[in-house]
Amino acid sequence: MSFTADLVSAAIEENVDFGDWTEIEDATDGTVVLHITFDGGKTEHPVTKIASFGIQREEGELWIVVRVGHQFFKQTGYWSWDEPVWDGGLREVRPVEKYVTAYEKLGE
Repeated sequence: MSFTADLVSAAIEENVDFGDWTEIEDATDGTVVLHITFDGGKTEHPVTKIASFGIQREEGELWIVVRVGHQFFKQTGYWSWDEPVWDGGLREVRPVEKYVTAYEKLGE
């Protein structure tokens, strides 16, 4: 089964208080069960938090990546007056491994 970003976003808006993605972060096991409608019937699909940034800081940029089935989606936003603003739009993403070279001082 394949999901669209619009379908997942609508399910979040409908099933999580005020569409607040931080509730997925706060879920006990990192999983929220959403009811996503297909072909006129309701089916339950788990939404699992995979990674996030800035959610606990309450300032600056924030984002969260969730998995629905075999697909990954990233929602971005920022903090405004101690409230998250999820204005970046949901996009389907894929995991990619990247390697970075860092340089450290000798003798420490």
